[in-house]
Amino acid sequence: MDSNQWEVTNEDWIAFTYQLNIESDRGVALVGSEMLSQLLKGLIGKKLLPDPKTRNKILTNVGSPVSTFSSRIELAYGMGLISNDEYHDLTIIRKIRNSLAHSIKEKYFADEDIKNKINELRIPRLSEYSYSEVPRKNFINGSSMVAAFISMRTSEDYPDVNNPKRIIYER
Repeated sequence: MDSNQWEVTNEDWIAFTYQLNIESDRGVALVGSEMLSQLLKGLIGKKLLPDPKTRNKILTNVGSPVSTFSSRIELAYGMGLISNDEYHDLTIIRKIRNSLAHSIKEKYFADEDIKNKINELRIPRLSEYSYSEVPRKNFINGSSMVAAFISMRTSEDYPDVNNPKRIIYER
């Protein structure tokens, strides 16, 4: 997905799925978080002025107010574009990514501190088929499910981008 693109393509999804299957735990956390960050950028971008130059300035320029994963999570939630559960899980995913990315020594999803954070994810627990005893699978399932929900809302076919509560899993 390039910076001028606002929807994830089939090729992006294929690359995302492939990378989640071959990467180390650190790589999975980075790839999963980046996909989510790009999807949030697209979701927020759909609500901004249609001028691509303005959108890029706001969403992608270094130092812009919404160029980071964290700021995109906060803005999307503040604008009502993501649900409470998505906000919660995106925040947990960001913390896991930071723990793995900013450690000099190799860290793993099975490490107690990381596993405990993964166990806080809500969305994978909503389906008996998505939840696993394997922390890596839960991280991948959680990231993939949130990515799918956000991607659905960036689609032109989604009836109400401003109403994430229409999604079935909302409690």
